[in-house]
Amino acid sequence: MNKFDWRKHKGAIVATALGLAFIALVGVTVLLLPQKPPPIVINVKPPERDEITYFGVAKTVFAQDDVTILEKHTPYSDGGVGHLINHPDGTIKETAEHYPLRAGASQAVLKSKSTWSADGKSVKSGEVYRPDGSLWFTYKDLGSGKRQDTFYFKDGWKFSQSEFKPDDKEKETTYYHPGGNVWGKEVQEKSYTSYSEKTLTVFDATGNIKLCKSEVVPWKTTVDGFDPGTTSGKLVSYYNQDGKRTYRQFYNSNWNWSFQIQGCLQVVHVYDRFESLKKTYEVEDAQDTVKLKTTSKPDGARKVFRDTGKFIRRVSIEKVNVQGQPKERFLQIGTCSYELDAAAARTEYEDTERVYDIYEIAYFARPAEQELRDRKTESQAESRGVLGLRDDTDPVKWYHKQ
Repeated sequence: MNKFDWRKHKGAIVATALGLAFIALVGVTVLLLPQKPPPIVINVKPPERDEITYFGVAKTVFAQDDVTILEKHTPYSDGGVGHLINHPDGTIKETAEHYPLRAGASQAVLKSKSTWSADGKSVKSGEVYRPDGSLWFTYKDLGSGKRQDTFYFKDGWKFSQSEFKPDDKEKETTYYHPGGNVWGKEVQEKSYTSYSEKTLTVFDATGNIKLCKSEVVPWKTTVDGFDPGTTSGKLVSYYNQDGKRTYRQFYNSNWNWSFQIQGCLQVVHVYDRFESLKKTYEVEDAQDTVKLKTTSKPDGARKVFRDTGKFIRRVSIEKVNVQGQPKERFLQIGTCSYELDAAAARTEYEDTERVYDIYEIAYFARPAEQELRDRKTESQAESRGVLGLRDDTDPVKWYHKQ
């Protein structure tokens, strides 16, 4: 039987005992030392000041210096309220605004909001809402003097977006289908402080294929090689899936009462696959009927057609809605009266000979841009009068001067 001999381990036992005694002594010393009390945190609420105005209570929140404004909440004459939030140094940080509280409503509708630059001198981004709460339009500072303007319809459809510098002579706007694909692109030209259309390009539903491009033709001004003579109007070019021009039309500036639209077709140019002029149609466009007058070729060959006779052809070009009413455009082609060949030799034809010409109905149809133009007009027709009077001294009203 093995027995523990404490005498053999006397040194280890003594050392262990001393160690335990030291630890106990340190523990007692720590407990007896005075303890540092926990820090006392005092939250000082920024001073506020209320001012009774004719339109309600205006509240201002100051910094601890009682001078620097951190927040300002201002009631307006229409019952709305503007909110100004500043940086600690008193420069503008952001704004918000609410429409007047509607009867029976528990919460006011947000009217606008914005965020400002670090120095508080300019708007970096902003949103404006309609009285029904739907997003109306937005503004964004893209830097280097460039801005972005975006418009939305009430159902949330992002319809248009422009990116430009206010000093630029031209501004491009992109229009979108409800699904987000590009519908059209418009280039506007600046005249003094306003913009007017220069070109409008329309794409198919995928947004990838260019269908047609309209160009404004000023009075007595040649555009893309087309000389309008002593008139003005619109030049419309049409393209195939490869992006090559197949034909183009020129509309003068006359008003068509039948379709309530400006522009009557005068000339159609048809091109070959190399985009060289192949044939020209001259027409008379009045009310609901386009009458073919002549056709010609670059070599000088020419045909002249009757606008009366027993054998007039009248075919439908297209059906459209005009202010909710169905309308139809027609192409009228009479028989050839006479023909000139490239050498100017003349050949006469009787009406009974029924000599016509080769054509495609699409050459005389109006461009597929009217729906886009109608939507554009609709977007511009929304009155901003609901946003109230302009006040450039109030940062909350930033949207009036953007």
